[in-house]
Amino acid sequence: MTQYKTIEQFKLAVVNMRLMLPTVMQIGARNSCAKMATEIKKRVTVDAVSVHGDSFSPYSKRHITEKIKSGASPLGKKVDKKNFYYKGYLWATFAVQKLELNGDKIHIGVDFSGNNETMPNVEVADWQNAYEHDAGTLAKEHSISDPNGHEVEQLMKEIEAELYKNINKLLGTATTPSIP
Repeated sequence: MTQYKTIEQFKLAVVNMRLMLPTVMQIGARNSCAKMATEIKKRVTVDAVSVHGDSFSPYSKRHITEKIKSGASPLGKKVDKKNFYYKGYLWATFAVQKLELNGDKIHIGVDFSGNNETMPNVEVADWQNAYEHDAGTLAKEHSISDPNGHEVEQLMKEIEAELYKNINKLLGTATTPSIP
């Protein structure tokens, strides 16, 4: 509070902060969600791991042969387990589609958008989810693109750090706690 000469100046700074905070938090939350989307994409397309931490079901022998002939997927050489990355069109559209701040709640929608050559990408993802549900590697209530516990925890830490950073910036203080 060293920059404020009177309590009225501090009160005015608090009022201004309360007016600006929703806007800066929406930007910060969107950036944090975009990072989470990148982590989900990596977990699925590079590591070939489900929301539960299990490997996805194997590709068909025909598909493996095609991937090997084509030099495997651009995101890695895995051909034994599904990584849902054939040409990359689907995952190129995976991003934050909706973000709303409502009081102290954040509503986030991270999903696929657009279309591939034959159908909407959301339907392609649903079709791929059905294969994993049938194979027993993914619970019916989950999607290949759902965040896991670690990804959600990391998102919350980043949003909390963003909140402290923006409060400090708007108030002109330096009291950010250390966030691991």
